Amino acid sequence: MKKIQIILLLLLFSTCAYPQFSGLKKGLKGIAKKVLTTEQTSTDETTSEAPAEEQATPFIPNKDLTFTPAEAIDLGLPSGTKWASYNIGASKPEEFGGYYAWGETEVKEVYSEATHTFKSEKTDLDLEDDVANIKWGAGWRIPTREEIQELLDKCEWTLDTLNGVKGQQVTGPNGNSIFLPAAGEYIDSEVTEIGIRASFWSSTRNRYTYNAVLRLYLENRMEGCAHFNRWNGSTIRPVTK
Repeated sequence: MKKIQIILLLLLFSTCAYPQFSGLKKGLKGIAKKVLTTEQTSTDETTSEAPAEEQATPFIPNKDLTFTPAEAIDLGLPSGTKWASYNIGASKPEEFGGYYAWGETEVKEVYSEATHTFKSEKTDLDLEDDVANIKWGAGWRIPTREEIQELLDKCEWTLDTLNGVKGQQVTGPNGNSIFLPAAGEYIDSEVTEIGIRASFWSSTRNRYTYNAVLRLYLENRMEGCAHFNRWNGSTIRPVTK
């Protein structure tokens, strides 16, 4: 097509010097205009037929959960505690898994005081109330507050991204590591602050409506053992010995 246009333009140029060819010049101009119009139409059709970009799959919490026990990672901690390589309900380290209210063993759609079914005043969860023990079997459980504090004190914490998921890489004294994804927090009917913050339940109750939780703030690299309403939804990273 470019060659045809060049030839037509040369012909137009050559006829400009000779008035007797003005009729031919007008005819060539018409042909050139038709060629250009046809090429533009062809280009527009090709563009309109281009496939649309794929839309990102929306995040739907508490869906497609699996409950195959993870690998127990020895981080070289003084207590001998081993941490799971992924969360309850997940199948790989970067997956969020399920969100659970404290003491509950099933996921749900709304996390509020009204929907919280665990009314016990226990200060520590027993195994029958421990979703890690129920879903993964004997030996697995939710970590205590002391075990979370040991993880904070004895490990090196690094902001990281695994397969597009933001989180913290936690490296133990022996060089082994686990990845904790920033799964946000489930409050009422919405998961908030995905990629910004994460909370992981401990089995330890503090006081009033609050419970100890490993809370990670990825934006300012703060991490610590904080307090969280027991009826809100947090992810769970189990431990074993």
